[in-house]
Amino acid sequence: MAFVMDSLPSGEGHCEDIPELSQLDNDDVGRIVTSQHGTLATDVAAVSSRTTILTPPVSLESVQDANGLPGVEPYAVCESNIVKVCFTEALSGKIRQRTCLTQGNGFCREVVVEERFCDAKESISHGARRAFRKHEDPRGRTVCVFSGCRTPSSWINNEGAGIEPAAWCKLPTLNSIQ
Repeated sequence: MAFVMDSLPSGEGHCEDIPELSQLDNDDVGRIVTSQHGTLATDVAAVSSRTTILTPPVSLESVQDANGLPGVEPYAVCESNIVKVCFTEALSGKIRQRTCLTQGNGFCREVVVEERFCDAKESISHGARRAFRKHEDPRGRTVCVFSGCRTPSSWINNEGAGIEPAAWCKLPTLNSIQ
């Protein structure tokens, strides 16, 4: 569940369901659930948003499926949460200063690859499982997922460095903070 504030002065709000990953459809991906408060430029105002983001696929030629076929293009499913609060304070009788504070976080919910990678020994040992996804995916409806973005340490990028799926989620979160 995610809390959405309905009234900044009273702190009242309501909870909204965060879609289960298996229930995400095309309308849920990239959708921003926002809540805004404050009508005048001098009012205390708050904006909060929650977004589910799919990162662009990353090409990893070093990863092999159970049959030894190389090449995988994983992507991450990220959750981004941003809150911005603005207030005006009187510095003197005629001088006012508007201040805004923003805080956000992004986290990686899962890494998704083609279903054929679920049978690889490394995938099995890292808890990969087959899952059905409702959103359109070039990998198909049934995919192989690594919950919590825990992928094998042997997965390296084309430069030879280990991958960090959680880092894939940081940039979209930072870009959404304004």
